[in-house]
Amino acid sequence: MITPDLESGVKVWHLVKNHDHGDQKEGDRGSKMVSEIYLTRLLATKGTLQKFVDDLFETLFSTVHRGSALPLAIKYMFDFLDEQADRHSIHDTDVRHTWKSNCLPLRFWVNVIKNPQFVFDIHKGSITDACLSVVAQTFMDSCSTSEHRLGKDSPSNKLLYAKDIPSYKSWVERYYADIAKLPAISDQDMNAYLAEQSRLHAVEFNMLSALNEIYSYVSKYSEEVRQKPALRGLGRLTRKPGSILKQQQWVVIPKTFTESKSQPLFLWKATCPFLIHPVLSYALFCLVFIANAIRNTFTEYCHCCPVQSR
Repeated sequence: MITPDLESGVKVWHLVKNHDHGDQKEGDRGSKMVSEIYLTRLLATKGTLQKFVDDLFETLFSTVHRGSALPLAIKYMFDFLDEQADRHSIHDTDVRHTWKSNCLPLRFWVNVIKNPQFVFDIHKGSITDACLSVVAQTFMDSCSTSEHRLGKDSPSNKLLYAKDIPSYKSWVERYYADIAKLPAISDQDMNAYLAEQSRLHAVEFNMLSALNEIYSYVSKYSEEVRQKPALRGLGRLTRKPGSILKQQQWVVIPKTFTESKSQPLFLWKATCPFLIHPVLSYALFCLVFIANAIRNTFTEYCHCCPVQSR
């Protein structure tokens, strides 16, 4: 990109400013022009993706969306947290809110939003990664109970969704309140649900791979295992790894993600089967669309504003 310069007539700029250049002067017109182009494109991209970001957040923070019910495990887990808060006389609503946010949205969904390649067999470039990080940061801010004070020196990724975060926060609060109003899930219903999920996904797992991971972990911490009275029976794992199948019935888990760079959806579902539910499929679709739209927008941007070298 070429901009006018008082001394040499023209000045060549890259689309990304380098603030380390010693010849930069305060109030340089070229610097201002690059900032204006950047902010304009940033807002245009946000406007393009706004509907899909809203749909993503609305789907994740909704107990009933498009005719599908909430997964039983989420209700069971949140009720457990409320019971623990009551047992320990914790009446601060912010504490309960933080517990629930740390258990599900911040522990599970943020990782999926930032790493769509965990769910889909796609390539995530550096530009897409940076843009999804902005969406993930907005998601984390929406789950926070503290107020975010922003100023002129705040980063652009914080300012971009500053007006939307209060609305997203209300969605999170409504989501937790709606879950609390749902009928309680009994232990029998939860056990039956988990047994059904294990039956549905039994052929998708590799028990030997899971057994090898357990054996590697116990071998590493064999001394600590032997010192625990409740785990002394597992000490024999370090000598006879095959005997564990005769000792206990272990929960089947999938292969580790280290065996390939990208995993298909059916294998990822095994990582957390009780969270995979039709209500979440639309959210995952929105996430992939966001990633593709970001890539296409950036490609079009590069074609419209080609970089010229000296």
